[in-house]
Amino acid sequence: LEIKKDYNPEYIGLSIFTHESVDFSYILISCIRKYLPNTKIIVGGRGIELLCSTYNIPYYEKYRFCGLMQRIR
Repeated sequence: LEIKKDYNPEYIGLSIFTHESVDFSYILISCIRKYLPNTKIIVGGRGIELLCSTYNIPYYEKYRFCGLMQRIR
């Protein structure tokens, strides 16, 4: 909420490097969506290309599957 008050960002970028980063990002993205609904979230990094063993898809697809992201070209 301090970030919203101090900066009111239009974009927030997240770098995902590991499985642990992916796990935490689900929580973080949900909080960003709740408190900064108009802020666009850009996710990148090698970690989103890792394979999610539960669904056998890359994590970037799991973000969309879980409703956290949409693919933008």
